[in-house]
Amino acid sequence: MTDSTDDRSTDAPNVEPLPGDAALPDGERVAEYLKTYPDFLEHHPEVLEALTPPERRTGEDVADLQRYLIERLQNEVETLRGTARHLINTSRSNMTTQAQTHAACLAVLEAESPEAVVHAVSDALPGLLDVDVARLCVEATEATPGVLREAGCTLLPPGDIDLLLGDDETVRLQEHSDPAPGVFGEWADTARSDAMVRLRLGPDLPPGLLALGSHHVGMFHPDDAPDLLIFLARVITLHLRTWLRA
Repeated sequence: MTDSTDDRSTDAPNVEPLPGDAALPDGERVAEYLKTYPDFLEHHPEVLEALTPPERRTGEDVADLQRYLIERLQNEVETLRGTARHLINTSRSNMTTQAQTHAACLAVLEAESPEAVVHAVSDALPGLLDVDVARLCVEATEATPGVLREAGCTLLPPGDIDLLLGDDETVRLQEHSDPAPGVFGEWADTARSDAMVRLRLGPDLPPGLLALGSHHVGMFHPDDAPDLLIFLARVITLHLRTWLRA
């Protein structure tokens, strides 16, 4: 039977303490360990990233660039890791936002009347979308359907939505917004950052507006992708048309 202490296989070695006391080994013992397991760094390349490579000179006043190249590679590896972490966090955030939007759409679709749609927006959406206030608005003109007036939509003066969003623009995301009492009412001072999406209710009808407000400055940003908010607004619009066509 072969003594196991003499079998020093180099296949994926484990990091085992060197003989002696349990204190951290000195440089000589580290060197002895690496000589014993010459492929250690091959199986643990992450150790190389923590090492400071030696500066070699190939002649008088001629410095070898190996050290600087290795340091550059180490920095690049750390940058790539940071980018990977950012992508992972962004992906998780996008998945959370998508799930929130789906839940908001279901809450709207469960409404069985225009009044219930308005209540779903104002009562359910803030909690589902992690905002402080949500409002469903429509411009008050002679063409505004009575069903929307009676449902409790926030009524805006004609032309207000173009003033808020821009002529015929679909969405506005503001990192830091001014109070909009006509839209958010008593919540106007709380809505420090807002998102507004136009609702195109029909060719002969005034426009509507889905407005979300948060007390967190920067909750919404002009560079954010508005696709999910536009999708939610589209779901609300199509559901409201169920009663507008009646």
